[in-house]
Amino acid sequence: MTDTSAGTPAAGRGIALSALIAGLVSLAAVVLFFASELGAAAMWTGVVVGVIAVVLGIVALRKRQPKGPAITGLVIGALCALLGIAIFIFALAFLGVFMSESPVN
Repeated sequence: MTDTSAGTPAAGRGIALSALIAGLVSLAAVVLFFASELGAAAMWTGVVVGVIAVVLGIVALRKRQPKGPAITGLVIGALCALLGIAIFIFALAFLGVFMSESPVN
């Protein structure tokens, strides 16, 4: 029989891979925001999944799972979440400028 103890490299890398997959899904959602007419739904999906990727990446690093997928998912998720929030803030500021102006007679 083979020993499948926790010290083997194949054991326990699910959270790290989940962080990587969530980061890639977040990136795809943000790209869809720019490339399609899905609009805010794609952007907010990217933000939410990006935050999930960050949380999963931190949990994977604390559980000493493989660093590559965990850090990659964490970084991609953080960048996509920050980009989505920045787009939202820019849109509010941009729309606020035009909404506050009154027509000149």
